[in-house]
Amino acid sequence: MSPKTVISALHLGECLGISSVAVHQRAALGKIPPPDARIINRRGNYWTLHRIRRWRPDIADAVEKLLKSQIAA
Repeated sequence: MSPKTVISALHLGECLGISSVAVHQRAALGKIPPPDARIINRRGNYWTLHRIRRWRPDIADAVEKLLKSQIAA
């Protein structure tokens, strides 16, 4: 996947074992990097795969696997 792949709080939360609300709360507290991407005409903030990989490579790998499994389904 491209480093520019965007990740929603829902996907990030699923890989971290927390809710999307908790993802945003932890980002506000500095425990998760702040979102660094936006999608025009879509609500919410997103993270790039590159940013997540710099923070936690294991979580980036899990997100990548999750996204690939959803594409295959």
